[in-house]
Amino acid sequence: MSFRNKLDEGLKFAESLGFERAVALYHETLGNDPETSGALNFLGLLLWKLGRFDEAVVVLRQCIRLDPEFASSHV
Repeated sequence: MSFRNKLDEGLKFAESLGFERAVALYHETLGNDPETSGALNFLGLLLWKLGRFDEAVVVLRQCIRLDPEFASSHV
């Protein structure tokens, strides 16, 4: 499965849970491992989709700091 397909699947799943619930789950995941670039990336994208742009930028920058090659974090 391509990265784009995974991203689409993740967003569909988040929509089915409700974006706020998905954000809470990503925060919980990151509480256990705060340097998981994939979780940071999805959290940043969800925050962006919710219009929480300042929070999204902070999270996406953290993702880029950990993994500069994570292209989808370069919003």
